Amino acid sequence: MAGPCCDPDRLPAGEARIYGEQVRFIPAHADLLLPQGFTWQGALLGRMAGGRLHMALRLHCLLPAVPDPAHSLVLDDISDITALLSGQSRQTGLAGNEAALWWRDLPLARMMLKQGRATLSFN
Repeated sequence: MAGPCCDPDRLPAGEARIYGEQVRFIPAHADLLLPQGFTWQGALLGRMAGGRLHMALRLHCLLPAVPDPAHSLVLDDISDITALLSGQSRQTGLAGNEAALWWRDLPLARMMLKQGRATLSFN
């Protein structure tokens, strides 16, 4: 789960549970707060595919506290964010297959990179 765009130490106390192919986070003591026989599936962390965890792109709360220049695209212009959200890609100059997207000092999402081009998809 840990990687350049995912810091699992930022999660509160709790555990990851698998429901089918989904991996979800259940906060500590959640079971004590629910009525007998109820189950809460918690927040989506990602999906299991091919024996590997594929992290959800919307986990901005797990992005590092400070953007890492080698793995982050920090944008100042809101029109660049709008373009990414509307399906356009952007050349980043970053290496690897994922990067963190930031608007100024606000973490937004993880995004996929393909040959340095960023694409944003929430499927």
